[in-house]
Amino acid sequence: MRTDKNLKGVFISILLWTIFVQKATAQDMKIGEVRAGVGANCVRPDASNSASKNSYDRAKIDCGFSAIAEAGAFETVAIELGMFYNQYQFIRIVPWGVADESVDRLHVPLLFKFWIFDSWYTAVGAYGSYRVGSVSTPSSMAPPEQRTSAYDTGEHGLEASVGAEWGFKKNQIFLRTEYRHSLSLTPRANESRSFNSLFLGLLWPVDVSL
Repeated sequence: MRTDKNLKGVFISILLWTIFVQKATAQDMKIGEVRAGVGANCVRPDASNSASKNSYDRAKIDCGFSAIAEAGAFETVAIELGMFYNQYQFIRIVPWGVADESVDRLHVPLLFKFWIFDSWYTAVGAYGSYRVGSVSTPSSMAPPEQRTSAYDTGEHGLEASVGAEWGFKKNQIFLRTEYRHSLSLTPRANESRSFNSLFLGLLWPVDVSL
């Protein structure tokens, strides 16, 4: 739980530093330069909230596949669009115990990426997330009034991340950690509304010249 709280602090500090200082000197992207990438990302419910303090061992990590595309907007700023496919776990404390439900979701973030140091960057933006398929309930079936947000068809929220890239010929290997907080999940008492994610992948330049 302490790790999750520290991770939130890192995100907030980097976000404020980016807004008020924003002295990015590293990765210089040309305006209009386009890169594409693929990778694997692992997502886990945020264990620092009230829903999972008493059921920390229930929070599971699920790994899925991702694809991103980005374009240089300024020398040190890029706009990134992504598509992530994962199984999301929703945990809620209910009168009879713990409602533990999972569902596949397509996560689509739109981020502004700011370079802050050599190879290091932070990104902030918004996302939409959409349910794919049916909900699974690994523990026991909950009555409708005690279900989790796994049944919500779609939702949106805010996302922040910090990451690094390393050159590999013309390509870039990257690793970043992400924090996602929903603004639209149906309010339910004692339920996780935030998620942490780790994303590892490869970026390469795309020639879009006519």
